[in-house]
Amino acid sequence: MAQMIKESRAFYLTSLIGNYVVALGMVIAGVVLVASGDLGDTMLKLFGQSIETGSVGIAAILVGGLVLVMLIRATMRSFDHTVAKESLQPAPRRDDH
Repeated sequence: MAQMIKESRAFYLTSLIGNYVVALGMVIAGVVLVASGDLGDTMLKLFGQSIETGSVGIAAILVGGLVLVMLIRATMRSFDHTVAKESLQPAPRRDDH
Protein backbone atom coordinates (compact mmCIF):
# COMPACT_ATOMS: atom_id res chain seq x y z
CA MET A 1 0.00 0.00 0.00
CA ALA A 2 1.32 3.43 -0.84
CA GLN A 3 2.59 5.74 1.89
CA MET A 4 0.00 8.51 1.41
CA ILE A 5 -2.84 6.02 1.54
CA LYS A 6 -1.42 4.44 4.70
CA GLU A 7 -1.14 7.82 6.40
CA SER A 8 -4.68 8.88 5.54
CA ARG A 9 -6.32 5.56 6.42
CA ALA A 10 -7.28 6.49 9.99
CA PHE A 11 -8.89 9.75 8.89
CA TYR A 12 -10.86 8.04 6.14
CA LEU A 13 -12.12 5.29 8.42
CA THR A 14 -13.14 7.66 11.20
CA SER A 15 -15.01 10.06 8.94
CA LEU A 16 -16.63 7.31 6.86
CA ILE A 17 -17.87 5.29 9.79
CA GLY A 18 -19.22 8.37 11.58
CA ASN A 19 -20.95 9.75 8.51
CA TYR A 20 -22.47 6.44 7.47
CA VAL A 21 -23.76 5.80 11.01
CA VAL A 22 -25.51 9.19 11.04
CA ALA A 23 -27.03 8.68 7.57
CA LEU A 24 -28.19 5.15 8.35
CA GLY A 25 -29.58 6.44 11.65
CA MET A 26 -31.74 8.91 9.72
CA VAL A 27 -33.04 6.17 7.45
CA ILE A 28 -33.79 3.87 10.39
CA ALA A 29 -35.49 6.70 12.29
CA GLY A 30 -37.60 7.39 9.21
CA VAL A 31 -38.65 3.75 8.98
CA VAL A 32 -39.57 3.77 12.69
CA LEU A 33 -41.61 6.96 12.24
CA VAL A 34 -43.45 5.52 9.25
CA ALA A 35 -44.13 2.24 11.09
CA SER A 36 -45.47 4.07 14.15
CA GLY A 37 -47.89 6.03 11.99
CA ASP A 38 -46.69 9.47 13.08
CA LEU A 39 -47.93 12.12 10.72
CA GLY A 40 -46.76 15.64 10.08
CA ASP A 41 -46.92 17.75 6.97
CA THR A 42 -43.42 18.23 5.61
CA MET A 43 -42.17 20.28 2.69
CA LEU A 44 -38.56 20.02 1.54
CA LYS A 45 -36.82 22.08 -1.08
CA LEU A 46 -33.81 20.17 -2.35
CA PHE A 47 -31.79 20.99 -5.44
CA GLY A 48 -34.49 23.31 -6.75
CA GLN A 49 -37.24 20.73 -6.33
CA SER A 50 -40.08 20.97 -3.82
CA ILE A 51 -41.20 17.75 -2.16
CA GLU A 52 -44.31 17.64 0.01
CA THR A 53 -45.31 14.66 2.12
CA GLY A 54 -47.74 13.95 4.91
CA SER A 55 -45.24 11.88 6.89
CA VAL A 56 -42.09 13.02 8.62
CA GLY A 57 -40.73 9.47 8.33
CA ILE A 58 -40.83 9.56 4.53
CA ALA A 59 -38.93 12.84 4.59
CA ALA A 60 -36.31 11.37 6.95
CA ILE A 61 -35.85 8.35 4.69
CA LEU A 62 -35.47 10.64 1.67
CA VAL A 63 -32.90 12.86 3.35
CA GLY A 64 -30.99 9.89 4.77
CA GLY A 65 -30.93 8.21 1.35
CA LEU A 66 -29.68 11.38 -0.33
CA VAL A 67 -26.96 11.77 2.27
CA LEU A 68 -25.87 8.16 1.75
CA VAL A 69 -25.66 8.58 -2.02
CA MET A 70 -23.69 11.83 -1.64
CA LEU A 71 -21.35 10.17 0.89
CA ILE A 72 -20.66 7.23 -1.41
CA ARG A 73 -19.89 9.60 -4.31
CA ALA A 74 -17.66 11.80 -2.15
CA THR A 75 -15.83 8.76 -0.77
CA MET A 76 -15.13 7.35 -4.21
CA ARG A 77 -14.01 10.76 -5.48
CA SER A 78 -11.68 11.17 -2.52
CA PHE A 79 -10.16 7.71 -3.00
CA ASP A 80 -9.71 8.40 -6.70
CA HIS A 81 -7.99 11.71 -5.94
CA THR A 82 -5.65 10.09 -3.40
CA VAL A 83 -4.71 7.23 -5.71
CA ALA A 84 -4.17 9.59 -8.66
CA LYS A 85 -1.98 11.86 -6.56
CA GLU A 86 0.01 8.89 -5.28
CA SER A 87 0.53 7.53 -8.80
CA LEU A 88 2.03 10.86 -9.95
CA GLN A 89 4.83 10.63 -7.39
CA PRO A 90 7.94 8.82 -8.58
CA ALA A 91 8.50 5.36 -7.18
CA PRO A 92 11.34 5.04 -4.67
CA ARG A 93 14.58 3.82 -6.15
CA ARG A 94 15.70 0.40 -5.19
CA ASP A 95 19.42 -0.20 -5.38
CA ASP A 96 20.39 -3.85 -5.25
CA HIS A 97 24.16 -4.25 -4.97
